[in-house]
Amino acid sequence: MHGVELGGILKNIYAAGLGMFDGEGINSINFRAAYLTLALEEMTNFGVGMGAKMETFFYLAGMGDLIATGLSEHSHNRRMGELLAKGYDLEQIKAEMGNIPEGYNTLRTVLYFAEKIHLTMPIAKGLWDVMHGRLLPSKFIYSFIRDFVDRGPR
Repeated sequence: MHGVELGGILKNIYAAGLGMFDGEGINSINFRAAYLTLALEEMTNFGVGMGAKMETFFYLAGMGDLIATGLSEHSHNRRMGELLAKGYDLEQIKAEMGNIPEGYNTLRTVLYFAEKIHLTMPIAKGLWDVMHGRLLPSKFIYSFIRDFVDRGPR
């Protein structure tokens, strides 16, 4: 049950990252697949750290939700990422969308708990830095791509 609940909220965080790919005009299915894979890994690590079962994230409550929300043109969280990549700040996003999508507050809470359980979440941290103007969306994407290439196959 914990994994299902966590999967349902964590996917909103990572959907914003896929929106940044769209906002930057990056259409590579390979980069999207790599991002989704690493985002799912980060979601799973957090979920397990919070007491969920790993396998829960490999089905609809994890991978399914992440793919559906991250790739949907109707996702508010993905749209937030798109707007961030186009140079909008949080106030402008709120004005454009009527509110800040739930992934923002989820991200703040997740980073707080990750710190408490001594878990590194580089994608989530990068997204937070973009949302607060400390990192350009293009730098986030290209550092993600560089880090992925540097990691090599597992």
